[in-house]
Amino acid sequence: MQLGRQLETQELEHKSLLENNLAAIEDMHSKLQTNIKSIHFLNQKINELGQENGCLQQQLEDRKLRCQQYERHLETCNQTLSNLFTHLKFIQEQRDCLQKKTLNAVSCSHNIVPPLTTGSHLQHQIFSQIGTVNGESEELVLKNSLDKSCRTQCTEAHSTPLQDNTEYWMEKMNGLMLQIQQFVEKPRK
Repeated sequence: MQLGRQLETQELEHKSLLENNLAAIEDMHSKLQTNIKSIHFLNQKINELGQENGCLQQQLEDRKLRCQQYERHLETCNQTLSNLFTHLKFIQEQRDCLQKKTLNAVSCSHNIVPPLTTGSHLQHQIFSQIGTVNGESEELVLKNSLDKSCRTQCTEAHSTPLQDNTEYWMEKMNGLMLQIQQFVEKPRK
């Protein structure tokens, strides 16, 4: 009997030990399943973050490329504007020089009387009459008025093409400035 009791006790201990081990295994199994689920969730999040990072990296590259394009375009626009300003300055200097030459030529030619449109015999006839108007000879008064007329005609003849050219380049520069302004203000995507 004592042997039977010992066997019974050992069986109970063995059964209890098995139950404890089984409970520990089930607990470990449930913890492992929870860890596997967590690992899958984290892996999914890592994949999503990797895709988002790839998209952000592509956007960054696109923006860098666009920025480089803007810089090149801006350099081109600046060079074009610089060339236009230089050309405009050259045209203005030409116009000023031409006006000075015209004024110098007219002032130097105060002894030279330009031919009248009605004929040089009429000019000779007018200058051959000598009289006084307010203490000056008629010849001097007529020469002064002809000098002024000649000066006005020369200045108008030379300044009109330059003025047209200047207006043309001013319109060009205004157009370029408008394009640059629109380009800079263009909404970025």
